[in-house]
Amino acid sequence: MKHNIMIPVIDGEYRNIFAPEPAVYRGPNTQNFRNGEKYEQWILNDFTVIRDDNGMLHGIGITHPKPPEFVDAFTPCPNMHEAENQLFHATFNGSLDELYRSGRMKEQQNIMNPLDRPDEQAECWAPGIVKAGNMYEMLYSPGGIRRANSPDLYNWTTHGVVIESEYPHIRDPFIFKENGLYYIVYNNFENICQRVT
Repeated sequence: MKHNIMIPVIDGEYRNIFAPEPAVYRGPNTQNFRNGEKYEQWILNDFTVIRDDNGMLHGIGITHPKPPEFVDAFTPCPNMHEAENQLFHATFNGSLDELYRSGRMKEQQNIMNPLDRPDEQAECWAPGIVKAGNMYEMLYSPGGIRRANSPDLYNWTTHGVVIESEYPHIRDPFIFKENGLYYIVYNNFENICQRVT
């Protein structure tokens, strides 16, 4: 049986809808960055977008100071992921279409820095977020797939590992709900895995 597979096409111009402001780094000292020091340029990585009960869009994902050798996301450099220890949080009160046409997300305080997660490793990667009951549930990595929850997307409580790591590279969880079931999709070494609950 032959299937027609649709190929995605970028239909429209790229538009910058969010760029982090200069900020103080909160995390362990690294080769290029020191806890408590302010850095002018920050870069973003794996993120999720979710709408809250009031209709506000929230973008939450990896952020860290820009390493000195960093050129762009497509040019590897030795410290490309240095200090990925906290998540950015940005909001927009409107539709995705309004955001694309003329909007700009408003920066909120970074979340999930290592001080908020004292029993975990410093890194905090690739959050996937879904609403479950009256709480927002976040899955993130590394060190297995970890869980945190929040009543408002601003304040988070960690709850440890929910999926142990069979390989050292378990990461990038995505979670969604369909027909009453929660589907978790994640990268495990060179495999894409799925669990259903």
